Amino acid sequence: MAHILFSVLTCNRIHYARNCVNSLLEFVNLDKCQVLVLDNCSVEPGADEFFGSLKDRAIVHRFRDRVPNELYRAM
Repeated sequence: MAHILFSVLTCNRIHYARNCVNSLLEFVNLDKCQVLVLDNCSVEPGADEFFGSLKDRAIVHRFRDRVPNELYRAM
């Protein structure tokens, strides 16, 4: 059986990340798929809470230092 990995790359714009990730988690079969979230040091209010809430349903990697071209590093 093939295993599918969905990757979500983000930096700030938490409302878009939340909509994307929550949609994936609602509509994919997590027995056959994994969701990987790569966040490049989002600093918006609510980011820590949102990414922390995903720990049991998605793989979350957050960079902790800010760099130019932030989203491209996540890619």
